[in-house]
Amino acid sequence: MRVGSYGQVKDARFPDDRQRGWRAPLLAFTLGAAAFGLSRLAATAPGAVERIYATGLWPLISRPFSRLTGLLPFSLIEVLVVAYVIWTVVAIGITVRSVTARRRRISNAIAGGARRVALHAGLVTFAFYSLWGLNYARPSFEERQGWPEWDGADRSELIALAEQAVSLSNDLYIEMHGEQDAGEPTRAPSDTRELERSLDGGWLEATRLLSLQPVVGRSFGRVKRPLTSELIARLGITGIYSPFTAEAHVLRDVPAMRLPHTMAHEKAHQRGITGEGDASFLGFAASALSVDPLARYSAAMYAASQLLSSLAGADPEAYARIRGSRIPGTTRDLWDYIAWINRFPGGPVRVAMVVNDRYLRMNRVPGGVANYGRSVRLMIEYSRRNDGHVLPHSLQPTRGQ
Repeated sequence: MRVGSYGQVKDARFPDDRQRGWRAPLLAFTLGAAAFGLSRLAATAPGAVERIYATGLWPLISRPFSRLTGLLPFSLIEVLVVAYVIWTVVAIGITVRSVTARRRRISNAIAGGARRVALHAGLVTFAFYSLWGLNYARPSFEERQGWPEWDGADRSELIALAEQAVSLSNDLYIEMHGEQDAGEPTRAPSDTRELERSLDGGWLEATRLLSLQPVVGRSFGRVKRPLTSELIARLGITGIYSPFTAEAHVLRDVPAMRLPHTMAHEKAHQRGITGEGDASFLGFAASALSVDPLARYSAAMYAASQLLSSLAGADPEAYARIRGSRIPGTTRDLWDYIAWINRFPGGPVRVAMVVNDRYLRMNRVPGGVANYGRSVRLMIEYSRRNDGHVLPHSLQPTRGQ
C-alpha cells in the first residue's frame, strides 16, 4: 500500500487506479440540472424570458461570440467534437488496457467513467441553456407577432397559394437561366460569401417587414461548411446550429435549389429562433427578400414544395395539376435534391430523426420533428396580411415587372 497524490491510500497491486473525488463532477451535474430546471420554470413565464433573456442578455453574449467564431475559416465546434471523440477513444483504450492487464480494478474504472460522464454532461447542459437553450421558453412567433389563434386553412386558399408559389418558382428559374430548362441542375456559386451577404440583407428587410427585434436584422458570424459533411449527410441532416460556438453550419454539397434557404434556416437559429417551423418560415422570408436571384428562387421552391405537400392530402387532383405545371428546369432541380437526400441508407436517418424528435419534445417544441411543417401555417397567416401573396411583392421576378 502507498499514499497517492490526492492523499488516498492506494493498493500497490493496482498502480493504475485513479483516486479522484466527486466534488467537481457533482458541482457540474448540479449546475446542469439547475439550468435544465430553470428552462422548465422559464416556460411558465415566456413574456419574462422574451424581455430579460431573448431580447436582453442573450444578444449581448451570442452575437459578439458569433462574430468572433465567424472569423475562423473552419468550424470550431467540429474541431472540438473531433478532438473530444479522439480523446475519449484514447482514454477508453488506456482504461481497457489497464483493466485487462490487471493494473486497474474494473470498479475503479467504472467509477472514473461515471465521474467523467457527470462532469461533462453537467457542463454541456449548463452551457447549452445558458448560451441559447432558454430561447425555447420564448412565446411562439405568432404570439410575438400578435397573430390570432390558428383556425385552419381553407382548401381554396391552399390551392391558390400553391399555384402562386409554383408559378413564381418557374418565373424565377427563367430569370436566372433565360430558358425553361438549362439542361442540368442549377449550380451554386463556388464562393458563397456574396450569397450570404445578400441573405443578411434579407434578414434586415424581414426585420423591418415583420417588426422583429432589431438584433435579428444585424449580421452574425459566417456560415460554416464542415469537413465532416459526408458523415453528417448520412444522418439526413442538411444543416446544423451549434449553440456552444454560435456557428451555423450547412453541408458542403447541398444542391443549389435548397442551399440559400438552408443557410437562412440555420441563420435563424443563430438569431435565437428555436422552433423549427419558425426558423423555416423566417429563413424563407429572409431568402425571399434577398437581392440574390438564387436566394429568391430557393425561397419560392421551398414554399412550393411545402404547400404542395400540404395540398396532396387535402386535394389530390389539385395537387397533381399544380405539380404538373412545373417547368422542366424546376422539376430537374427538385429531383436533383430528392436524389441527394436519398443517396444513403435510411437506417441512420431514422435513428437521427428519432433522436431529433426526442430532443425537440424535451425542449417543449410542439409536435417534435413535425414542427418543421408549421412553416406552411405561418406562410398562410402571412399571406392573409399580404393581400393573398405568399411572397412579398418585391420578390416578383424582374421579367414579370
